[in-house]
Amino acid sequence: MMSRSASDVSDALSSDDDADNAEDDEAVVPVPPSGIDTGIDTGTGNNSADDDVMIVDGSPRSMCAPPAPTPSAVFNDEANLLGTVMTALWDDADERGMFRYDVRDVETRVVPGAGRYVAQLNEGRATKKRATEFRVDAVVQPFDAAKFNFCKAFASEVLFQFERATRGPVSGAVLGCMTGVAPTLHERVLCGPSPNLVVINVSPIEYGHVLLVPRVNDCIPQLADPATMELALHFAKEADSDSFRVGYNSLGAYATINHLHFQAYYLEHAFPVELAATAPLPQCPSLRGGARHHAPLVHLSRLVDYPVRGFVAELAPGVTPSRGIHALAELVGRACMALAAANVPHNVFVTKRGRRVFLYPQVFAERLSRGEVPADVVATGVNPACFEISGHMLYKSREDYAAADDAACTRILEAASVSEARFLQLADQLFGAPPLRVSATAKRAAVDDAGVTQPAKVHA
Repeated sequence: MMSRSASDVSDALSSDDDADNAEDDEAVVPVPPSGIDTGIDTGTGNNSADDDVMIVDGSPRSMCAPPAPTPSAVFNDEANLLGTVMTALWDDADERGMFRYDVRDVETRVVPGAGRYVAQLNEGRATKKRATEFRVDAVVQPFDAAKFNFCKAFASEVLFQFERATRGPVSGAVLGCMTGVAPTLHERVLCGPSPNLVVINVSPIEYGHVLLVPRVNDCIPQLADPATMELALHFAKEADSDSFRVGYNSLGAYATINHLHFQAYYLEHAFPVELAATAPLPQCPSLRGGARHHAPLVHLSRLVDYPVRGFVAELAPGVTPSRGIHALAELVGRACMALAAANVPHNVFVTKRGRRVFLYPQVFAERLSRGEVPADVVATGVNPACFEISGHMLYKSREDYAAADDAACTRILEAASVSEARFLQLADQLFGAPPLRVSATAKRAAVDDAGVTQPAKVHA
């Protein structure tokens, strides 16, 4: 992913044009947070509860204060504003030494074999990433203000606010600088009491690794629902790049912070799951857009020939995001709520600019606690969170990275998958219809009968 400079951001701004999205009546635009002197050391950032928390106007939970806006330009939504602003601000954070290690030092290779796994050696993340502070056997846990949460993040770690714009000109989005710190591209805008924030991940996996934190001051525990899922899908859509993916981990599925957040980063390689075949879920009720729209908005299917059993929900051909993202978010968000209520850990992976979502119920931590994960798999230290379970394998030692082959990667992911019987049960509970059974002996014939979808390769 090519980085963008500050001048690129200026080129994406227009002082006169209306924010007119040709496809959506309402655009989602990034609004960098207000410029304030927090009195906090902004030279280094570590998302840590062990250092000074951000305090604004006397409140440790206020992520942005309401200074009077100083308009100088409005965002032109016709440009790829989100990608331009996000990468420029991320590069700025990198130059200011905000990350715990240099993500450019990581090594990446495509593992030879049918799985087409993408392996990464990231020794910095192994030693400096935050350890989980929560139980791994309970998906639903109350928010605990005493533990680390994003209200305790440094102001310098916040890139911008991400909100839905109203119709017409985006009058509240202006470009300015933060005060009290070195000049950087930040906004001075009047933000609400609990904004959606985009924050750097100080232990990045890849270039542009950020966290989307919905309604930060509401202190929502790590539980996705339709509304927050829709925000994440819009985030993926507005980034406008096939190499930008968004992920979600529930507690018990390798979320380490119990404060609602989504992960996202750029990867030029295709994720293996994006290339996997799918088969439809027969007789599953389709979501429709009203009396005038009789064609299904969302297609639901299951993964085929992939080590982890999972559901695939995507916009139907010809359905625009403006028509279908709400329905897609409703389907996936409600499924996440049902999985959480049933105490089933799960991961979500969003691709194709918010048009396609993978949902994986998983049992790796449960099997690990029972001693059922093979010792060689445990020894790799690969945790099957949303990106790993989708085929981006993060190794913590050079020895394991060098030894990784197609069979070893497959064994790691197989240890995370629910059984076929459990998958069928969950399909019925979540979507009201059993999925197509694809047995090992009759898989090819069943797939041919059902009509398998072979996704096109992802291009950066």
